[in-house]
Amino acid sequence: MEPLKNKRSLFSPRNLLLLDGFGAMVSAIMVGLVLPQFENQLGIPSTTLQYLGAIPIPFIMYDGFGYSNWNNYQKPYLLNIAILNFIYCGISLTAILYHSTTITHLGYMYFLGEIALILLLVYFEWNVHKKIISK
Repeated sequence: MEPLKNKRSLFSPRNLLLLDGFGAMVSAIMVGLVLPQFENQLGIPSTTLQYLGAIPIPFIMYDGFGYSNWNNYQKPYLLNIAILNFIYCGISLTAILYHSTTITHLGYMYFLGEIALILLLVYFEWNVHKKIISK
């Protein structure tokens, strides 16, 4: 099924923004509020986790703005959020490397899993964006 033709498709441009906003909300809650309670089990200080958890908050607002203003100007939203998500992955990876002497297997599993999911979303956002601009 062609993602741009079916507006109900999970990977339609507008729905990708909604999915991204939901994912950013989950990341903010998990990394900023839940995971600091498990600092010892993850091997990453709670302050680092709280800083990482704060980063997705503007993404939630941007995704909501893009979703609600989709008809006015579509082209930059997916590209911008894909770039921001990619940067967030880089920041998370930097935090993992910085704390590599203390991070546990559980910490690696959580953050590498989150990075993998976000990069998959970036892949879809980038490809759908390319289809939009080629119209």
